[in-house]
Amino acid sequence: MSRFAAGALAFALAGLAVAADPADQRLRDVMDAAKRRAAGVEPAPIRPETEAERQRFLAQGEAALAHGQVEAAIAAFDRAAGMRHAADSEMGLVRAYMQGGEYRRAVAFVAHTASAHRDAPGGAALYAWLLYVGGQGVHAERMLDEARSRFGSAAVLQEVRTQVRSGSPLARGPLLQAPARMAPFDASTIAPGLHVAGSAVLVDEGRRAIAPLAAVPASSRVWLRNALGEAVTARVERRNRELGLVVLHLDKPLPPGDSRVAERDPFPGSPAFAIEYVASGDAQPRWPVLRSGFLGAATSDGKLRDIGVEMPAGPRGGPVYDQGGRLVGVALSGNRVLTPSQLRRVLGQADPTPASAGPVPRVAVEQIYEASMRGAVQVLAER
Repeated sequence: MSRFAAGALAFALAGLAVAADPADQRLRDVMDAAKRRAAGVEPAPIRPETEAERQRFLAQGEAALAHGQVEAAIAAFDRAAGMRHAADSEMGLVRAYMQGGEYRRAVAFVAHTASAHRDAPGGAALYAWLLYVGGQGVHAERMLDEARSRFGSAAVLQEVRTQVRSGSPLARGPLLQAPARMAPFDASTIAPGLHVAGSAVLVDEGRRAIAPLAAVPASSRVWLRNALGEAVTARVERRNRELGLVVLHLDKPLPPGDSRVAERDPFPGSPAFAIEYVASGDAQPRWPVLRSGFLGAATSDGKLRDIGVEMPAGPRGGPVYDQGGRLVGVALSGNRVLTPSQLRRVLGQADPTPASAGPVPRVAVEQIYEASMRGAVQVLAER
């Protein structure tokens, strides 16, 4: 086992601290099976009728996942995983955890899959993808390099590398095929003829959202969809052309996850994590991408801040978080940031009474990303 694979297993073990439940026990079981196999203890051959039943459970899991039925999918994939230590059932569980908004658990599980199943390039490809979207691009490249030494020019690995190096990765074609599908499914039925026009941030307990002006057409009606595939319609409450943003009112609230907003505006140079969806000409649900950096100073007109986080060209609209997982900005066009005080003014809210100015407890980047799976949404507009 390489040093990187050993590190992947260590990361998986660390992920078990997320919570004590049956999912954690399943990860322990599959890791124990991998250790026995690595020690030369081969499992008993699976009988044809058992394999046929396992395939039925895999199909049930995929069907449930395609309809947004996360718990049913987990139950089916779990049954399949109990019959055979195999990569396909584990990747199904990973994707079910992601569909349920559990990034930390998904990464812990797929770390094992990538290291233990040396005959399945899909596991390594899915792990690299989840590392990249979660802001760990260097580790994603290392995973891809190691996988190339094992699997050569496997098509799924080549496509992941191409997309990752583009800076604006889009899961399409082979990356949307089970079992290593690298995107969520729609959990809602949306209107036809839409495309991903940008990102938005849920505010006001998921009742409203802030989006870039350019992402919302004159029709004044859009769909908003989170990384769990949950989508609702929204209408324009008002447009602010001076700041280049739109306040949207959701026809039905979406759960915002961790919706804490910083009490004070951040200082220039503060660490920041910007998260957004890649805009595209289709309406495919996808996972957002996290990038880290340091917030910039005020722009020349004094109205907004420079984002300070290196990001590819795009319509923006995603949230910017601090090290404590609090919302400290909304990324707008021109790589500018709407600060918390400006956000409250836009929403017509009063500034809170500042608490003591002690240090903000840091949270893991994985936790910030997990919160963004609900707090950041795709803006779906008519083509």
